[in-house]
Amino acid sequence: MLLSIVIPAYNAERFIEKTLLLLISQGLTETEVIVINDGSKDKTRQIVENISKNNSAIKLINQENKGESGARNSGIQAATGEYIYFLDCDDSLKEGSLDFFRQTIISHPNKDMYAFGYVSSENGIEKDYSNKLYESVDFDRDDFIKLYLSKHINTHICSFITKRDVLILANAKFQLGLRIGADIDYILRLYPRLDSIHYESRKCYIYQIRGDSIMQGYKTYSVAQYHSFEVRRDIVLNDFYQNDELRNFSNFWIENQLISNIFYYLRSSFKDTNITNSLINDCDLFKLSISKTHGALKNKFAIMFFKLLPIKKLLKILK
Repeated sequence: MLLSIVIPAYNAERFIEKTLLLLISQGLTETEVIVINDGSKDKTRQIVENISKNNSAIKLINQENKGESGARNSGIQAATGEYIYFLDCDDSLKEGSLDFFRQTIISHPNKDMYAFGYVSSENGIEKDYSNKLYESVDFDRDDFIKLYLSKHINTHICSFITKRDVLILANAKFQLGLRIGADIDYILRLYPRLDSIHYESRKCYIYQIRGDSIMQGYKTYSVAQYHSFEVRRDIVLNDFYQNDELRNFSNFWIENQLISNIFYYLRSSFKDTNITNSLINDCDLFKLSISKTHGALKNKFAIMFFKLLPIKKLLKILK
């Protein structure tokens, strides 16, 4: 088995049939599809069972509700493929993507990760997350991480494929109980475990942003959102990301994350004294050395602009 596709599904009756039929239509040669029914109360289980009766490549695992992270962890353990790919049940793949995944793995063998371009789609409007400057390029770990941290290459949890042995050896798991940003937390903790990455700019994955999507949470603010930022902040401030090779890139990335959190917190109606004080303390991160020459231009401008503002005073006055 070359590829295991892991799909977490909770009350997914609106989407799961369409997703599975799309995968079947693209061909499941040397591929298994593992649906983790995470304690659904609707017809998710029945729909998957009916489809799997006619296609042995589709496997169903039923479990008590553990959340999306718990479902993905179960999928990692159940997978038998050489490589693992995560797909959300309400998202989609562009035509021919599965063949392209398999061809890429075969043409560039023995990589720890294969990353691909992707698009987000909201109300029919697509946003491109690919970089043709790095079309079909092999990277070592640090060079790829630099491009990720400096915002030149974007990765989504559903835009890359990882060698299963690497995940098992690293005991790579999604953090339970992290309501927002569990995928970014997983990516940041996974990168240090990789040695070789292959990147293709072809846009394969379509991330659907809907009105009830968890991403809508990023348009407001909450305690859970700040906690997610704390987790990411602490990861990139640890020894691996603060080594001489990566330090400036890591600081560049976390400053952009901080700007995003301050922006959404200030524009929201949500107020919390502890979060206000924490963000004021976090402003000291703007004193860290950052990558000034390699960071994406719009992100560099955002950092420069924020450093000119009296952010601490604004937080004290407005919140």
